Amino acid sequence: MSSAVGVHPSVLEKYNDVKLRSESKYVIFKISDDKTHIVIDEASPKHKTTTEDEDRQWFEEMSGKLSEDEPRYILYDFGFTTKSGRKLEKLAFAFW
Repeated sequence: MSSAVGVHPSVLEKYNDVKLRSESKYVIFKISDDKTHIVIDEASPKHKTTTEDEDRQWFEEMSGKLSEDEPRYILYDFGFTTKSGRKLEKLAFAFW
């Protein structure tokens, strides 16, 4: 018997949706109740941010949904415009 935790196929599909189509601003993943897979816990609606302040608000909304008692994996789609006017989008993956 393996002690490894697998990744549910829906996680890869959601990751690609965010990466390729920006389908969610953030996705929170968790280990399933039976401890066999990483699964989607919650996904936000699609939203594009253009300022650092707007992006910070979304990040704070997301982080308010996290518990200190349970581990989570987070995929966050940062989007903002630099002072020079260049639009940037970056994906970040974090463990909480």
